[in-house]
Amino acid sequence: MTPSWDTFANELQNDLFVRITVSEVGLNDTVYRVSYLTLKHAAPELAKQVVDLDRYQYAFSGKELKLDYPKSPEVHIALYYIIHKELPSDLLSERDHEEIAIKCWCFGHQFKMAHFQNAVMRKVLLYLQSSNLSLDAIATAFKTLQQGSVMRRLLAEELVVGIRDRERSYGELKQFEGIGGFLTEFVKAMDEYDDDEIDTDKRLDDDRVGAYLV
Repeated sequence: MTPSWDTFANELQNDLFVRITVSEVGLNDTVYRVSYLTLKHAAPELAKQVVDLDRYQYAFSGKELKLDYPKSPEVHIALYYIIHKELPSDLLSERDHEEIAIKCWCFGHQFKMAHFQNAVMRKVLLYLQSSNLSLDAIATAFKTLQQGSVMRRLLAEELVVGIRDRERSYGELKQFEGIGGFLTEFVKAMDEYDDDEIDTDKRLDDDRVGAYLV
C-alpha cells in the first residue's frame, strides 16, 4: 500500500542510515551508508534484517544500523541499483560477468527486489540475442533457485535451443545431475521448442517480455 503524504513525512523525519559493510578477506571493507527508508521501499526483505533493532533509539542517538556481507559482487550491484535506479553500464560487458548477472537475479529473488530482478533479466535477454551463457552461469541459477522460477525456465529454454541448434551437446547436461526439478523443466522446455512456442528473437518484444519478468 502506498503511504499517505503525512505518513511519508513522519517516516522521513525519523529516517536513519543503515551501514552496510561488504567484507573481503585481505582487503579493506567496502562500506555503504543507505537511507533506511530508501532500503525499505527498494528491498523490503533486506530491510527486515534490521527491524528487530530499535530504529528510533538509533535515529535519535545518531548511531547507525549495520548489516555485514562477505565478498559478493551482487551486493555491490544491488546497492548501486537501489541508489541510481539503474544497473551499472558495464554489467555483462565482459564474458566473466555472466555468472555475476545470474547471482544478481538470485539476490533480488531472495530479497524480493522485483524491479532489480527485471532490470537484470532485460540485460540477460539482450545478451542472449547474440551470445550463449556459460554452463557455469546456468548451473549457478539451477543450484541456487527453486524449481519453477522464471530464471530457471529461461535457462532451461537456452539449454534446449543450444542442443537443437547443435551449439551444445547432451553430454553437457551431466553438470545438472542431481539438481531437483531440472529434468522436469528441461523436458517441458523441449516440448515447447518442438511446438514452436520458443522464439528467441522475440523475447524482448512488448507482448513477450512479460513472460520473463516478475
